[in-house]
Amino acid sequence: MNFIFGVSSKDDFRLGFSPDITKKIDKYKNWTTVYQFFEYEGGRLDVPLTLIDIPRMHGTKKEQFMIIHEQLKHILSPYEHRLDCICFVAPANSISLSPEEIDFLQSIMYLFPTDQSSDLSTGMSCFFTFADAGRACLEKCLNSSNFKEFKTYLVNWSAFFQEINEFSDPLWNLNIKSLDNFFNHLKTSQPKTLRLTLEGEPPAAEKRESLKSDIWKLQPELNEDLIQLVETKTSIETFMDHQNKIMSEGDFSFTIEEIKQTIQPLQPGKHVTNCMKCFFTCHENCGIPDDDGKKNCSSMRDGYCMVCTDHCIWSDHKNTPCTYHYTSDRVTKSYKEMKTKYEEEKGKTLEFDEYLEHLDTEIEGLLERIRKKIERLTVYKNELQGIEKSPLAGSFNDTIDDMINAERRKKEKGYEKRIKMFHELKRHSKLIRIERQ
Repeated sequence: MNFIFGVSSKDDFRLGFSPDITKKIDKYKNWTTVYQFFEYEGGRLDVPLTLIDIPRMHGTKKEQFMIIHEQLKHILSPYEHRLDCICFVAPANSISLSPEEIDFLQSIMYLFPTDQSSDLSTGMSCFFTFADAGRACLEKCLNSSNFKEFKTYLVNWSAFFQEINEFSDPLWNLNIKSLDNFFNHLKTSQPKTLRLTLEGEPPAAEKRESLKSDIWKLQPELNEDLIQLVETKTSIETFMDHQNKIMSEGDFSFTIEEIKQTIQPLQPGKHVTNCMKCFFTCHENCGIPDDDGKKNCSSMRDGYCMVCTDHCIWSDHKNTPCTYHYTSDRVTKSYKEMKTKYEEEKGKTLEFDEYLEHLDTEIEGLLERIRKKIERLTVYKNELQGIEKSPLAGSFNDTIDDMINAERRKKEKGYEKRIKMFHELKRHSKLIRIERQ
């Protein structure tokens, strides 16, 4: 503001927002805000300037991203949905941006696609604050985070409001020089056009059917791993609860509900409509044998499924040759028999604690195996919807949430324990991410 209206370091005043406005900032912190400046005699600009302040995303990222997109569509509609430059401000002395900050920048750049598909940052301007005349530490971090073709400007905004002396005067001049360079850059920069739709572009029919088949084949494998995970966890908990009896008597018998996955082939002429995104059977007796005709299924309205929680598009659905269900039997087991069988498989004798340690190791292996399969499912689902490069792409946790929702809707044998394992998978995956960081 002081730059735009031509304030000099020798002036005895500075421009800023009134207290009434600053008091309202928190109230509107989640809003996309527009600031408009017009030509002013004695000012440093000879054209009007419109600044759009985009808020950081909080809460549910996808919902916030869609809200920001709608706000930008409304704001930019008088300008043919175009703007001249995307800027962001960051401390010059920071050594890195957080994953959330990088994700936010990439999300905003996604809204303004460029011809440089490999570099999201083409045409972006970075203002490094709290700077002196040296190179910003953060610049190196940006270069290694897929942000390369960007303009950088060193600024120290506080200098606009400090008493001018031998220390603040160079910083004032630094601000003026950087802003001069920035506005000169705007005169030659290529405008960026807002992406008007966030809907993905689904793959061609052959690729789409291949992805749906991959998702379908992976689900029963994952379910078998889940069954084994629940069974192993239950065994460990039972052994721990009855450790004293096992140690004193050498054995302990217990009865559990053993869950098994069963395959139910379909009768000739019968078709089942399954959603590959929701992992749910939307129509158990569908009269449409061809996947390409699923938009005419009675579960669909205007091409979207009325059974799916998220009303998924018809092309996410697939006929399958069979259905999978869970059955249960009451089975009596004994600690001694289970341990002896395990020792025979491993070829060595184990003490109580050693046996449980081995079972814990197996659980870690199962969790990791399931995690990798869910990651593959997530990739397949995003490709199926054509959103693999979009900020709206589903995450690992989104896929787990879809599976939890499907379990709650189906309510098949043992679903409560499977849901519990899904929540444990979230914790396991979070620990993996922390270790990698």
